[in-house]
Amino acid sequence: MELVTIPVGPLQCNCYILWKRADQAVVIDPGDEGPRIVAALEARGLTPRLILNTHGHFDHVGGVDAVRDRFGATYRIHRDEIPILQMVPARTKLWGIAVPDIPTPKDFVTGGDAFDFAGLVIESIHTPGHTPGSTCYHVPEMKAVFTGDTLFLGSIGRTDFPGGSFPQIQESIKKRLLTLPAGTVVYPGHGPPTTIGSEAESNPFLV
Repeated sequence: MELVTIPVGPLQCNCYILWKRADQAVVIDPGDEGPRIVAALEARGLTPRLILNTHGHFDHVGGVDAVRDRFGATYRIHRDEIPILQMVPARTKLWGIAVPDIPTPKDFVTGGDAFDFAGLVIESIHTPGHTPGSTCYHVPEMKAVFTGDTLFLGSIGRTDFPGGSFPQIQESIKKRLLTLPAGTVVYPGHGPPTTIGSEAESNPFLV
C-alpha cells in the first residue's frame, strides 16, 4: 500500500494518490495544478482509475479534468455537491483567483459505497456540514480516513459558506468519524495528519 501527498494551489489543498498496483491508482482531491499531479503520476508509472472528491469547493476540484483527460479515470463526487460546483466561478472571484476548470460529474458517491481497486478497498462516509455532500473516504487496510474539509488537526471545516451547518458537521463527525478506531489516521484536506483518538480527546469543536 503506497500513499503520496501533494499540497496544491494557493490554499495548499492536500491531493492524495493511493495505490497497491500501479495500474489501479486512486486520486483524492486533485484540487489544482493538474499538470503537476499528472507529472507526479507519470513519474511513478501510475495509472489512476478513480478520482474522488471530498466536496466541490474550487480548491479541491481544479485539477480533476487534467487527470481525468490524461488517464480516462472515472470521477465521482456526492450528488449534493452539484450546486457547490456551480458556485465555483463566483467563489473564485471573491478570492481573486482565476476560475479553474469545473468538472462535470457523471458518476456519484453515496454514503456506504465500497470501491475495490486491486484489493485497495475505499469506503465512502457521507459527512454533511461543511457542504451538503461532503464525503470522507475510509481505507481500512491503511487504518486511515481522508476527511477533506470536515475534520482537521485541532479543528473542523468552516460552516459559514453556502450549504454549511455547524450542528450538522458536529453530528457527522461525532456519529460517523469518531466511531472509527481511535488509531485511525486522519488525512485532512489541508494541513498535517492527526488521529481519530486525538481529535476525540482534544478537538475543541467536538467537546
